[in-house]
Amino acid sequence: MKDRSNQNMSQSLLKPELVRHALIHIHQKVVRTPVRTSPRLSDLASTLRLSWDDTKLDLLPRISLYFKCENYQETGSFKYRGVLHALGQLPLRKLSKGLIATSSGNHATALACGARSISKELGLDIPVFVVMPHSASDLKAEKAASFGARVIRSGNSWAEREAAVDSLRLAHGLTTIASSDNEHVILGHGTVGLEMVEQVRDDFGVNLDCVILPCGGGGLLSGVGVALSEEPIQVFGAEPQDGADDGLRGLMALERVEEVTSATIADGLRCPLGNLAWQVIKKSSHVSGMFSVSDADICSTMQLVEETLGMVIEPSAAVSLAVVLFNKTFRTSAARQKRTMHVGVVFSGGNFSKG
Repeated sequence: MKDRSNQNMSQSLLKPELVRHALIHIHQKVVRTPVRTSPRLSDLASTLRLSWDDTKLDLLPRISLYFKCENYQETGSFKYRGVLHALGQLPLRKLSKGLIATSSGNHATALACGARSISKELGLDIPVFVVMPHSASDLKAEKAASFGARVIRSGNSWAEREAAVDSLRLAHGLTTIASSDNEHVILGHGTVGLEMVEQVRDDFGVNLDCVILPCGGGGLLSGVGVALSEEPIQVFGAEPQDGADDGLRGLMALERVEEVTSATIADGLRCPLGNLAWQVIKKSSHVSGMFSVSDADICSTMQLVEETLGMVIEPSAAVSLAVVLFNKTFRTSAARQKRTMHVGVVFSGGNFSKG
């Protein structure tokens, strides 16, 4: 855990210009993932009637959706961006001793892949340890291991996994690369937002009104919140209900929720907001709000994406579009708009097996 002085220093590094610098640093090593559209999904977002509809939502203005497909990123998720940027800031002596993180899967795979890439580049052999909950999918654990990570299964609670990380870190002299408590990881994740805004402007000739992103530990949401804080674009977070909506509850209580207990299908979002990510997300100048959706909504969204776009995305990646289609608060707010809304949706990953 970081002390307060280190945390204040980390916050001071979270500036839009440093996200731009991060993109310069990693752009040759990451995939510039495509932005796609779907007339059918935009039509559904603009006209879908729901059982709770008492506000004439059939009169919604046009909602045009733009999908940033990070499921096509190296390792199958956006996580590779932040990891690469963070590893690029470490001295050789720390890289050589090894790295550790806790993760439900995608951050683990990104860390192992990034370490292997840098090992080849610098002629090193960087050990990587990842602590994963017992509930993490075998697919994600096997994928992390395939890149050379030593996978250690631990308890399902965040506190248990953090304790395991601390024990291994001290025993082996490892450096922790946290997914949402590392300023360089957050800056790297913010590059998703920079690319998306530029691609929508250049390829479709429009400016986004808002961007909606999945939120678990908050690394992606806080990074994009920082990246777009000087743009006239609202940034929103999307979470599962049933215990994993700690961001929404935290904003309502004006206090970070420290523990999450949830069995949501969106396994990548079963964790509390990181301390550093929370410092960004709680600022209305960076994140305009949070919304939550049910697992049933998430599953319906995954099916729609596969039918319309021909893509399999993981449950955690579906929550943002699910908010647009099914969240009453978001849709009621959209109904008050008098013009076309250009909405950016980030598909954060595609590491999912239907089997």
